Amino acid sequence: MSTRRNLSCCLYQHHTAAQISWERVRLDSLRIAAGLHALGLQPAPAVPLSSTGHTPIISPVVLLHLPNSLAFAPLLFGVLASGLTVTMANPGLTSGELAWILKSSEPQVVVTTPEGLQVLNAAIMESESPKVKANLINTHRVYVVDPAHDEYGLPCAFSKGTNLDQHTQDWKALLASQPLESPVQFKPNEYKDRTAVILWSSGTSGKSKGVVLSHQALVSNVHSLWHINQAFDENQRWLGFAPFYHIFALCNVLLLAVASGATIFVMPKFDPKLMLSHVQRFRITFLHMAPPVAVLLAKSPMLDAYDMTSIQGAVSGGAPLPSEIVEQVYRRLGILIKLVSQVVLQLCFLR
Repeated sequence: MSTRRNLSCCLYQHHTAAQISWERVRLDSLRIAAGLHALGLQPAPAVPLSSTGHTPIISPVVLLHLPNSLAFAPLLFGVLASGLTVTMANPGLTSGELAWILKSSEPQVVVTTPEGLQVLNAAIMESESPKVKANLINTHRVYVVDPAHDEYGLPCAFSKGTNLDQHTQDWKALLASQPLESPVQFKPNEYKDRTAVILWSSGTSGKSKGVVLSHQALVSNVHSLWHINQAFDENQRWLGFAPFYHIFALCNVLLLAVASGATIFVMPKFDPKLMLSHVQRFRITFLHMAPPVAVLLAKSPMLDAYDMTSIQGAVSGGAPLPSEIVEQVYRRLGILIKLVSQVVLQLCFLR
């Protein structure tokens, strides 16, 4: 059987050789949704539009404080399937920066890593929010993903893991034995007001602000990306090094891969040599990147040691990219880089 067929329509993690199909992501998302409901968390009730105007409805919040990993997809889609609201934070934030996010969004569940646990614990204390402490510490709703050692996606016996301390659990404890039959459904006119995701601004003009995005906003964005990339098929193979917690990779990589059936080779962070090695080894067909990666493709002598001929195109976003870099990449590799401005409906800002 060819490599293409083995890896079609899935998430793949090179350093463990773990992989999960999109069908398993769907099923595990519904199991996580059931697990969240078992904690007593339910979507916020709908409020008559006449009394809210355009005020978004924010359900209980689940915070993903994670790098890219196989677990990211079922956790993200599991929260969405449960009808709750998901927020995502850069795992490289300081405890003070994370404390602000905790105080602003008041998550009732947090999923972090062993490395992020120390920062999270400090942030909980620094938030000085009794509600945050009550939500997370007193209820033991801190879950941990260990991407380097997690058996998720490996062909081995399933385990729910072990607790790291008295306040945390392995993230797989959220996988209920019986999944929801289907994602939580709302009335059609609610999707523009119900908050799916809260993302966080860079904080260059003050403290980071929570950008509140509706279900309708995300669906509309994926529809637009699908229509401008109709050449995508199920044989697409993408690298997932752009952070999933950022709007660029969330929409252009993770959500669009589900819509198109692409395979994502997950990278916890960007590494130039590893990226080039993966392009050659896995015959990557499309790159999603920030401008510095485009500069690398245009100028770095490292490319001469790798076969880049499988790449059919690329997209860049998140910051401006000079036209001369686009031209240099095209002359060198024959790759046309599309520039995207990630436009989604911003209902409001938290804090």
